[in-house]
Amino acid sequence: MKRTGLRRREFLAGGGASGVLACLAAGNTLGLAAGDAGRPVSREWRAIETAIAAMEGDSPAYLAVARPDGRFLNLLARMIQARRALELGTAHGYAAIWLAAALEETGGRLTTVEILTERATAARQHIAAAGLASRVNVIEGDAHQVVPTLDGPFDLVYLNADKAGLVDYFQKLVPAKLAPRAVLAAFGVLKAAEKMKAYLDLVESHPGFDTVKLSSTMDDGFVVSFRRQSRA
Repeated sequence: MKRTGLRRREFLAGGGASGVLACLAAGNTLGLAAGDAGRPVSREWRAIETAIAAMEGDSPAYLAVARPDGRFLNLLARMIQARRALELGTAHGYAAIWLAAALEETGGRLTTVEILTERATAARQHIAAAGLASRVNVIEGDAHQVVPTLDGPFDLVYLNADKAGLVDYFQKLVPAKLAPRAVLAAFGVLKAAEKMKAYLDLVESHPGFDTVKLSSTMDDGFVVSFRRQSRA
């Protein structure tokens, strides 16, 4: 059967942890430990929230994902206690800030790759405004060429670059550059279902990964894959 898109029930059918994660990601605040109810919010966390809000207010073009999706990435990184994260497709740095905010808590670092000079420059500025420059290395270049040069392994990889290239990214990451029990999260599973079909078929049938689809907004969503064995 030809895949023309993913229906809402496909996300809900998985249930369990994916549904809980999607619900948790749907809130409106950062939800970081320093900002929990009854606890003071430090200057650093205020800078992060201010930078995120500024990007949201300045231009929708800055937002490669919606706020609930950013919160989901932040939550995911904290849940798995990510220390080495990789993002392919930095855009203007919105998702990178959400990820780096989590890595500020876990003591990790983010490497993010962007092919367009203008976007890479803007991302560095936005990340610096959030006070997270020390947590993030923005690399300008074609991710297909950059990934083989990176030192792994990574325990969280966020894929939001060209959808047709996802299989190539996967093949260049697995197995050597992906840690045991690592997580891959690829965005666009609703709106770019056709372009992602080869990747979806690959990760959903791969013997080394458990995969679910989920959405925080029902406008678009993620396919999240957990590496469940040391060699895939």
